[in-house]
Amino acid sequence: EMSVLMFKDAFWGSDFICHAGYDAIIQRLRDGRQMCKDVEELFKMRALAEEKYGKELVTIAHKAGGSTEISTMRVSFEQLKTQIENIGNFHIQLSDKLKEEVKKMETFREHQKEQRKKFESIMEKIQKKKVALYKKTMEVRHSYIAVNKLYMNNIHQLEEIRQDWEETHKSMCEVFQQLEGDRISTVRCALWDHCNHFSMQCVKDDELYEEVRTFLEQCDIVTDNNSFIKMKSTGSRPPGELSLLQRWRSKSGYAALPGPSQQASLVSTSTDQFYIVNYEYNAQEGDELSVSRGDVVRLLVQGLDGWWTVERNGCCGLVPGNYLGKI
Repeated sequence: EMSVLMFKDAFWGSDFICHAGYDAIIQRLRDGRQMCKDVEELFKMRALAEEKYGKELVTIAHKAGGSTEISTMRVSFEQLKTQIENIGNFHIQLSDKLKEEVKKMETFREHQKEQRKKFESIMEKIQKKKVALYKKTMEVRHSYIAVNKLYMNNIHQLEEIRQDWEETHKSMCEVFQQLEGDRISTVRCALWDHCNHFSMQCVKDDELYEEVRTFLEQCDIVTDNNSFIKMKSTGSRPPGELSLLQRWRSKSGYAALPGPSQQASLVSTSTDQFYIVNYEYNAQEGDELSVSRGDVVRLLVQGLDGWWTVERNGCCGLVPGNYLGKI
């Protein structure tokens, strides 16, 4: 086990009027005071960072959108937004805790300053008295024979002040060592608590994100697609086959072509009067002829209105000319 060293056993001067030990202790206490200020500044900056971060998270949660989503995916996304906002609020609360720690450290530092100043004042008074009496005694020493009685009186006074100073110095060392111990303990505890705050925040963050993961586990592709179909379905059957309500015999004189379809293979023939049917057509009137895609018909009359008279398997009738392709 490490032995405990004491200030009162380690900070004496090299001679009676040397105050090097006292100066070293005072400098240490002042350095400790600066350390307290540095810790306060660290806490302040971290508190500002946490507050800013927390507010930004809350803003992100409010602006994230997601209103176009549905079912389990929307629930999961809303849960993520909720937990991001919660995490942001926790970081804002953590910022408030850090600000409280700053106030505690300031209060502690000022209390130590008051204690130090009180004992510094006592010690400085006795040191001045000691030095003054020592100088006076040294001056009288040169005329020792003439003023023997005065010299001896100064010697006794000096011894008394030496003993008083020595006891005061020891007391001062004990008090300052206690103050320094309190400071180290307080700063250590403050930094320890600081680390604990953020460790707890990390654990809390993970717990909240775990809740989001729980909702994501319940996010199901089939469920979401089924929900979309139930909410937005426009019909369960395709529309029927298009029918021509009337023949288009005016203006261009051509019937409308059906939807895109692959043209049939061409059939070679030795006469220009034969055409192949590219699109199926069902007769709408008695003078029309029904033809199927791929049929070969013989042209009889090429009407100027776009309707041609053709013959297939001995049957004649009108068909749209733009439904035919020349072979």
